[in-house]
This record gives sequence, structure tokens and C-alpha cells, in this order.
Amino acid sequence: MNRFSRENIESKLKFIDSTNPFEHVKKIIGGVLDNAPHIGFLGSILLFLIIKDYFFFFSSVLFGVLSIFFIYINQFVFHKFKVNKFKIPIYGLKKSFEFVYVSDIHTGKERTATKQKKLNSLIEFINSTNIETVVFGGDYIYYDIDKSLMDKFAKIKATNKIAVYGNHESLYLKEKQDQEEPREFYESFADSGFELLINESRNIDGIIFGGIPDLFTKNFDLEKTFENTPKDFRILISHNPDIFDFVENQDNVSLILSGHNHAGQVNLPIVGPLIPMPGKHRWMQRGLYEVEGKPKLFMSQGFGSGSLKTRIGTDFEVCIIKLVPENN
Repeated sequence: MNRFSRENIESKLKFIDSTNPFEHVKKIIGGVLDNAPHIGFLGSILLFLIIKDYFFFFSSVLFGVLSIFFIYINQFVFHKFKVNKFKIPIYGLKKSFEFVYVSDIHTGKERTATKQKKLNSLIEFINSTNIETVVFGGDYIYYDIDKSLMDKFAKIKATNKIAVYGNHESLYLKEKQDQEEPREFYESFADSGFELLINESRNIDGIIFGGIPDLFTKNFDLEKTFENTPKDFRILISHNPDIFDFVENQDNVSLILSGHNHAGQVNLPIVGPLIPMPGKHRWMQRGLYEVEGKPKLFMSQGFGSGSLKTRIGTDFEVCIIKLVPENN
């Protein structure tokens, strides 16, 4: 069976079911979770006043502390981001190569979306680095496209600006999961200054960056992506890390850049991610992974948020990645 046939893709991927009622109430559930401590605080105070039981008084104190913590997270931390730097050894590489990598920006007007002020801060930071290559890993919107925010990407001054698109660009959560190409997104992104890679590659200083459509389109093809390109130093950009299940040795991919999972967004020590992850593999969370017989996989934690604003144990992240010779 052709590994990029629709039949094989459907057998291996975890798809979002746009007809599942849960997909339509995610925003409501997210709002409840973001405000759970406040609801608990007010409920405990009310019960204490009615029942006069000190259990509810002490629970109100606990919820009050949590409420303050959540206010800090959702009103302050939510509007910030963290810059994380990574060195990734690449076998056979002769000289270092540095680039900015950002995934899951999720702009929009929705409650949990990245707004103009934070987006401006991202652009200002990228320009301040003077790094010549910027790679975007998909999911630029949350639900609705705001072209005025898409156009702001044109202010990024890097020489090389390449990108792929993610599941949110195809508006799968609006029951368009079967469309073959996200034309509406193409139009909104056209003036961003980024080159959208769709089963194609670009050679930047000897590094071959190959980009594929979001996996849910079922239209990705690694053979086409890297056709007639050198077999050394191939970097595959795929929004969804489940591409890991399709990559084979013959593809000669050195590194996969992904996002999509937001590192679980609420990710606690020992327990791990508390929020159901959209990807198939729960271990694909953040940072660099090395699995024998497979390319290295790098997972961005994401710059934005999903159905809730809260992040605990994870970062709103901008990555500066430096590829270095493996013997360094």
C-alpha cells in the first residue's frame, strides 16, 4: 500500500471529528475551567453564609488563593511569551545554522486568541534578533480569520520567511474537514511575506526545508516534497507531529519541526498533561525527541492557546534553534 494513500493515512491518523458535539462546546468548557477557582470561591462564600459551616469558610480561602493565581496566569502571563533556545546536533553538518521557529500563534478575536498587542510584541522580538530565517509551523488562527492580523506578519524583516499551515487554517472545527485546500486561508495569508510550502522544499544555505500541508487534508507527500533535492540536511516542517509515523529512512530527514499539541497546555510533574491532546501520541509534548531509527523530532509548545487561556507547567513559546555539527 502506498504510504501516502488516503486509505493508509486514515488508518494511521487521529482525526478531529467535526460532528462530535464536544467540539462545539470546547469554548464553553474552556471558559469554565479558566474561571473554576473564581466559581469555587464565590460558591464557598455563599454556602458559608447560608449554612454557617466553617468547612466552606476554609474552602473559600483555598479557592481564593487559587483565584488570585489564575488571575495572574490569565491576565498577565497569557499576554507574555518566553524565548527558549535550543542547540540541535545534525550529523554531517559543516557549520552552524540558526533560525526562529514559532508554531500555534492562534490569532483572532476570540477570548483565548492572540490579540494585536501580543502579536506586535512577537514581531518586534523577531526583528530584534536579526536572525535571517524565520519558520512558522502552522495554526495562525483560532476559529475565524482576521486578515488585518495576518498582514502584520509582513512586518517581519527576516530574509527567509517560510511556513506551513495547520488544522485551524483549514477550519476543520467549522465542519470543513473534507475540503482539499483552505482557499480562504491562502487569500488571507498572501500578503504576509511568508512563502507557504505545500509539498515542496526550499534550500537555505544548504539546509533543505521541506513543508507539507496539514495532515488532516490527507494530501501530504514526502516523496514529492523532497523530490530532486540533496539528501543531506533535510528539515521537515509538519504542523502535526504524527507525521512521525509516516517518515521512513529513505526520506533522509534529519529533523522534524512540529507543534499542534501545545505541550498539553496544563502539564504537571509526574501527572503529565491534564487536557486531552489533539495528537495521537501523548509523549509528543515539547522539546527534542530522539527515537532509534527515526529522525529527530522537535516539538514547539506553541505561542498561543487552545480552548482555554490557562497554561500551567508550559510556556507560551518562541524558539530560537541552532543547528550544530553533531560532534560539537
